[in-house]
Amino acid sequence: DTIGDACDLTIHEIFYDGEGADSDDAFTELAGLAGTSLDGWVLRGINGSNGQVYKTVILTGASVDSDGLLIVAGPGAAGDLALLRDFVADVDWQNGPDAVQLIDPAGTVVDAVQYGDAGTNNAGEGLPALGAPEGFSISRHAGALDTDVNAVDFVVSGPTPGSKAAIPDTDGDTFLDSDDNCPLVPNASQANADGDSLGDVCDPDVDGDGVLEDGSGNGIVGDAPCQGGNKVLCDDNCASF
Repeated sequence: DTIGDACDLTIHEIFYDGEGADSDDAFTELAGLAGTSLDGWVLRGINGSNGQVYKTVILTGASVDSDGLLIVAGPGAAGDLALLRDFVADVDWQNGPDAVQLIDPAGTVVDAVQYGDAGTNNAGEGLPALGAPEGFSISRHAGALDTDVNAVDFVVSGPTPGSKAAIPDTDGDTFLDSDDNCPLVPNASQANADGDSLGDVCDPDVDGDGVLEDGSGNGIVGDAPCQGGNKVLCDDNCASF
């Protein structure tokens, strides 16, 4: 299934833990065929601590926008979110581990997202998605394929209401890939001794002197230090300022 598929509505993005007052920026984004009515549909929050429903959001009166997305946000939505909002409802979900389910008028669970692992109380699809830290959302991968496995389908992302492209944090260090100087290696400090585009933990030349830390290329830094002015096929013998 993909965004805009006439057969399915899907949960596309959930932002439940904003910076400050969640009610200002919490939103849930659904994807489907433009013009699809959600009369009789509901969103349901499942408490991961006991498996019980703790919130039901009635979607009657909502419909999927021309871009194939429906943004549901609360009455306190502020800034750009207030302008992008398609339907007003309280979707300030708990921080988890919990689940959000999309239910059709017949009572069938059409889509479900478990964020964080609630063990036997998981109520999503397949393995759970990661929980999002404060200021981040969980969003479907670019392309929005629905494999029915939350851990595969969803990534931790910067909130992108109204966009079909997630901005992931691949290494999970709370810096989005677009801002991370080592997007594939956890680097919470973002330390960058030589001020180039690469953080120290993934920079082959940390001090920027033109001599690689592992110039010998054997995978062990410092075991073959450069000597006598040689700078080729040897390791930097002074890898910091």
